[in-house]
Amino acid sequence: MNNNNELNEIFDGNTSLKQLQIDEFIKFKGKEFARIVSEKTYQKILSEQKNLIQIIKKSSSKVTKMLEKRQGKQDKNIKDKYKLKQYIQLTKQIHDNTDETVIKDLIKELCDLYAYEISDNFSTKFYKVIKIFLLLWLKYIKKTSKFTLHISGKLNNIYEIAKHNTIIYTPMHKSHMDSLWIGSALASYNLPPVRYAAGIHIITSFIRKFFLKKMGAYIVDREEKNNPLYLEVLKQYSIFLIENGIDTLIFPEGLRSRTGSIGSLKNGLLKTAIDAYLSNDKKYDIVVIPITLTYEEVPEDCVFCGDKKRLNFRGYIKNIKDVYIRFCNPIMISEIVNNSNPVVLLGNKILSEWKKNVKILPHHILCKILVNNNYEIQKNDMENAIEKIVNSLNTRLYKGISEDIDSIINHGMTVLKNKNLISENGDKIKALNTKIVKYYANMIS
Repeated sequence: MNNNNELNEIFDGNTSLKQLQIDEFIKFKGKEFARIVSEKTYQKILSEQKNLIQIIKKSSSKVTKMLEKRQGKQDKNIKDKYKLKQYIQLTKQIHDNTDETVIKDLIKELCDLYAYEISDNFSTKFYKVIKIFLLLWLKYIKKTSKFTLHISGKLNNIYEIAKHNTIIYTPMHKSHMDSLWIGSALASYNLPPVRYAAGIHIITSFIRKFFLKKMGAYIVDREEKNNPLYLEVLKQYSIFLIENGIDTLIFPEGLRSRTGSIGSLKNGLLKTAIDAYLSNDKKYDIVVIPITLTYEEVPEDCVFCGDKKRLNFRGYIKNIKDVYIRFCNPIMISEIVNNSNPVVLLGNKILSEWKKNVKILPHHILCKILVNNNYEIQKNDMENAIEKIVNSLNTRLYKGISEDIDSIINHGMTVLKNKNLISENGDKIKALNTKIVKYYANMIS
């Protein structure tokens, strides 16, 4: 962990941040939580003026075909293994029936199934035990490897905000490891635990499902993106969390960036913050805190650039390198909700914070130079090229570049050589893997 004056030392046992009472944030869990979410969704469907019942019935044929198509998959999650036939059967019945009462009963049954599938089962005791192991693990790898988790930002301010408001953390999405590192940062500074999304494709066993849900994960099935009933349950679940004061973590980009650059933001995810603020009658504020993430080496970089080899958890941590997390300036929903388009404004503010605060590393700069020069450059031309890029970044609020030009060259070349991404032939530097070089060049927006 880096020594930042804004932050306390993590492992000294005397952090100045007052320990929040986690239990105050855990109001519902397990089947009771799912039951409330299901009932809330069902009542919303019945009261919806645009008649969601007809929309659900009209889409039932396409949804059935989508579910049936999943039956042929080889790599199956536990939903596809054990529950798919039940979903197909109920959706078919909605399509085939004309009796509105029967259709409503079928919708209610599906609401129950989807709510139980999605909802977390957070356990305070389980979290506290895992938190101890997590902090010990961080302390261990800090001492035994070259890895450092660098955290910056005004954590004391966030602590004070969390006392009286609900927080939605909105990080960049670079890797499957993002949630682990952000959770580690929050745990290290005694900030409240968050609920976060986990893709259903990784829920391949009941043990994994148990563990993730106990840690606050709710399950998202992206293949249901054209299923209006599923999307309504997911939406009501998210709103229910936020309006009950439970902090959450959402990735506005939706998916990990496959190109290295910032992806387009999903308005539906951001709209949840606005809807939750309005639904609680503005009794308390909802605060969005953007987070930037920078990896010295993104674990999935080869996968994103064409390597079909899958990574397991061991593969993710085997060659772990430095990770930089920065908590950006808070965005108060109360200050933007009266705008003519608050969702777009919120997205623009998140993007602005990301671009101002993201950490730029030396090898990002060298990769950018190589891309700009058709993947090869003379050593004598590097200083001027670096100076131009650094000058273009000087308008950032957070100075992500702290090294001088010689250090940028030395550090950047070391990283790229270690990854076998460049070669030196006399005075010429040439990219060996143009796809990965471009991936890291795109880190500079």
